[in-house]
Amino acid sequence: MNSEVFIADRFIKAIDDNFSANSDLLSEVAQSLFSTIQKGGIVQLFGVGPGEEFVNELFFRAGGLSPFHGIKVSDLLTRGMIEQSKIDDMSVYQDASILEDLLSIYKLDDRDAYVLVSQKGNEPLIVKMALYAKSKGQKVIALVNKNSYDVLPAIDDSGKRLLDIADLAIMTTLDEPDILAEVDGRGVGQLFGTVANVLAQCLEAEIYKLYVENGIEAPVLLSANVKGADVHNNALTDAYEGRVR
Repeated sequence: MNSEVFIADRFIKAIDDNFSANSDLLSEVAQSLFSTIQKGGIVQLFGVGPGEEFVNELFFRAGGLSPFHGIKVSDLLTRGMIEQSKIDDMSVYQDASILEDLLSIYKLDDRDAYVLVSQKGNEPLIVKMALYAKSKGQKVIALVNKNSYDVLPAIDDSGKRLLDIADLAIMTTLDEPDILAEVDGRGVGQLFGTVANVLAQCLEAEIYKLYVENGIEAPVLLSANVKGADVHNNALTDAYEGRVR
């Protein structure tokens, strides 16, 4: 079999299967986040490892919606608050003690909601972030890979994992470990990041549909290549007084 066809088929099947399994839930999550936005909140996004790709799909993207904000551990690096090695070896996600420093960088609001993406769902940093949001009475939406989550224990000192805290959970059903294919006896490629990216776009489309159904103009960001994009985009984001950029 042609390896390119085989790999493409795996991607297509994984996307189809996981969209079908989560389609109703995506609509429910979209309604929850739309309600958050209409009350003046924004959607705070945070992802572990490949989960950060989900954040990048939604945070300040041309054609995307403006009320999304990405929380990124790399922002600590640019401020000299952590070492590059902690990001490279992903130990940063095991260190919940940095949460206060991380959140102090941003302008947060109790009206916000959180979408937290972790293939495993047990990293102390993301667990503590979920607990923080819940302590503020905010909605927590999780995206995890069920097959990874089911075989891994809680390692946070709270004894909790992400699904113990989340109000709603989108779950992929991808193999653990996440290997796309074997080439010469070696595992190569991953599915979780790609499937999560597609689910991010599906979720945004569902939110956009709610704007249309409710007769509200959607705050869609324009590409920098479009004349007047800067003025348009700044008008959308400036309304949040530094909370989304």
